[in-house]
Amino acid sequence: MRRCLLFPLLLIPALRAQDAMLQAHLAREAPAAPARLVLLEPPGNRLLQEGFRALLQSPALRSFGVPVEAFDLGTALGREQAATLRRGTQPQWLLVGPGGAVQAQGSGVPEAEAFAKALVAVGFQDRARALATYLKQVPDSLSAREQLIAELRRRGEHTAQRLLGLAIPTPQEHLARGDAEAWRRALGDPATGDLRGARTLSATEDLEAWGPFAQALDEAFQQGFWLEMDFSWTREGRPLDGASPTLRGLYLRWLPAVEAALPRQPESEPLWALWRWMQATTGGSRVRLLMARLVPSPLASPDQWPPEPAAQALRATARSVDDWRALQDLYRARWQALPVPEATPGQPLTLEPLWEQTLGPLLESALRAGDTGAADAVFQDALLLTRWSSLPARAAALAQRCGQLSLATRWGIARP
Repeated sequence: MRRCLLFPLLLIPALRAQDAMLQAHLAREAPAAPARLVLLEPPGNRLLQEGFRALLQSPALRSFGVPVEAFDLGTALGREQAATLRRGTQPQWLLVGPGGAVQAQGSGVPEAEAFAKALVAVGFQDRARALATYLKQVPDSLSAREQLIAELRRRGEHTAQRLLGLAIPTPQEHLARGDAEAWRRALGDPATGDLRGARTLSATEDLEAWGPFAQALDEAFQQGFWLEMDFSWTREGRPLDGASPTLRGLYLRWLPAVEAALPRQPESEPLWALWRWMQATTGGSRVRLLMARLVPSPLASPDQWPPEPAAQALRATARSVDDWRALQDLYRARWQALPVPEATPGQPLTLEPLWEQTLGPLLESALRAGDTGAADAVFQDALLLTRWSSLPARAAALAQRCGQLSLATRWGIARP
């Protein structure tokens, strides 16, 4: 839970007014995509696309976020687009505004300075610059600061991908491509990306890609705003940070502050998401040390401790056998304190929440800790107690993922 939700009620009207001011400022200073860039290419030719791809990545233009559409004039769709815009069939680029009005055009790739002037003339603005300007007027606006950091993060990811020659999808991009399994994996552990074989960015490249983002995030930490903020990129971003010496150094500097805050707010999803991102980037094993600092309050229910955001984050970052042993103790305590529903003859039993939050993690932590005897005992106990018909298949699939093939076979043929 975000701490700003605990502000006194008297501050709520002020916060709403502040957000209204921000939206008005952005609407005035940084309208979203006032035009689109349409490229009409000759059949089989991509020179305009390649030229504009490089042009829009130049320092003078990358901040504008120009949407691009390319059409091959050798296709029916390309000819239809040219006819709709009342253009001939020669290669050209066009800035097309609302209603299809052509606001600027040319035949070849222009110079960056000239094209920047054309973009400004049709209403493009630098969103990050607009947010930074607003923050100078209202420096305590969390919403503006969150949006600025998110915008700089988006640009950093785009530049880093280009420099590294990588294409790492976001969870939503996995889903849009129809890869449901990759989407589920990314949601379960969004901070871990496949950077095998990727090189480390040079100092110059690192500054180009991540300098503005790192500076804005460092300022949020220095001024204490980070405790009230929700960093959306920790759930929806591209995990490219491991290739950046700047970001690794920044996270190492502030990771102790985040870990000191977690015991005070163990239910905070934004804080745990931030910790997971920093932990995945910097490496190392900190699960046991952090678990030792999580002390339940007298009012905490044993079968719900630690809160689910904490449990998920600790499980996602477990790497060593010792990590899994510590998690095994955690989930064993949950299991023993949990009032497990018992099966009733003739009445189907669904234990999805129990499996996802307690039983499945307990079996996994025991298997990954090498304690197959304890895992088998828990499985047999759960099967006898619940008689859940889906349990053998679920447990067998989990054992197979953990490399316990003989156990997977035995569990798979078990019957309630």
